[in-house]
Amino acid sequence: MPNGQWAGHNRKATMPPGWEAIRRAILLRDNYTCYKCKAYANHVDHVKNAASGGSDNSENLKAICEPCHRVKSSAEGGRAKAAKQPKRQRPQEPHPGLI
Repeated sequence: MPNGQWAGHNRKATMPPGWEAIRRAILLRDNYTCYKCKAYANHVDHVKNAASGGSDNSENLKAICEPCHRVKSSAEGGRAKAAKQPKRQRPQEPHPGLI
């Protein structure tokens, strides 16, 4: 994993029980077609991610191709990282009459 950010992380432990069966059912339901670009899909995406209140219900799961999934996940990660960082504020300047 890049920068070791996922070192020791067990992604499978966070997936719902029976994930492989759910994944296959979603891919079949969506005819292995990416909901973003209509290419061949081999991944399943949580349209609304868990951090934003999304669930593992089939209504929130859609087939997605690997390139679209990578772009979407990267954007979500960037937004999450930005939200954790404190807002940068310009230091208050002293009043010109006090200098």
